[in-house]
Amino acid sequence: MYLDDGIEVGKRNRTIQFVHGTPEARKVYKSPFVPENFSFVVYEFSGVSVVDIYRDREKIDSLTGDNSALLENIVARYSHRVSAGNIRWIAEQLFGREDKNYRDVMEFETLQESYIPVIMRTWADGTEYVDERGEKATEINPLIVRIKNVEKSAIPENLDGEQIQKYVRQFLGEESAAGFDYSAWQRMEPQLNDVLKMLAEKPETRRAHLLIAREDDIRKAMTGIEQPCHFALDFMVKDGKLDMYAYLRSNDVVRAFPADVYAAMQLQMRLATELNVGVGTYTHIATRAQIYSRDYMFVEGLIGK
Repeated sequence: MYLDDGIEVGKRNRTIQFVHGTPEARKVYKSPFVPENFSFVVYEFSGVSVVDIYRDREKIDSLTGDNSALLENIVARYSHRVSAGNIRWIAEQLFGREDKNYRDVMEFETLQESYIPVIMRTWADGTEYVDERGEKATEINPLIVRIKNVEKSAIPENLDGEQIQKYVRQFLGEESAAGFDYSAWQRMEPQLNDVLKMLAEKPETRRAHLLIAREDDIRKAMTGIEQPCHFALDFMVKDGKLDMYAYLRSNDVVRAFPADVYAAMQLQMRLATELNVGVGTYTHIATRAQIYSRDYMFVEGLIGK
């Protein structure tokens, strides 16, 4: 059977018999977007996906890999040739609603691998609304992202690395954040020694957390004063490595997400060194995650119009 035989638009969960393989049940989707005479077929295996690209019904490419790397490869190769609808559709299939990884935890090896898929998920699955400032945004909730290799994570390309490094210095208390009523470091620093002592003496503890939110934040917010997006950080030592969890009330996935993740992971690595343990995973939990309308053109350029 040829890969394109018998596949209907929107048809799912078909059984495909490969000439050189054994029959297995695999989810199969065919792209409904064909304005450029391109179409896509997505095959899902255990842990690996395959995307075949057709033009005028002739297969011109076949890409494979884990979902995040595969999506990044497709965007790099085809975003300038196909519509945003096509790219968005592929993202929905690779991180679709039927995929537990999509609904619950989006896992990536590094921060830089997570950036485009997180934007794609927000863009594809978000709901547009107007926030309390009168700004239009597309939002999902919640967003949960786990980075497995903190030490190899870097600032994603196409971003202002110096601006992110400046934010990191502010987050770690190495530079003041002018114009704000708060500093995350000022709120965390008095608690750090106690957290380190607790983790050193009782690595199994479930109480090693830093509180960033304060009791008067809501009252100040009602008067228009900004409050931190982070409200808590949580730590645990597992298998000799320090895992970190960051909790945020809101997160701008285009501009703030990479800076917030990168800064928090720098803190995680410093604390792991202090504790003389390895660096584990980083998990980022945002109650609400959004793309603001001012960044719509940037996102369309990133994923292809």
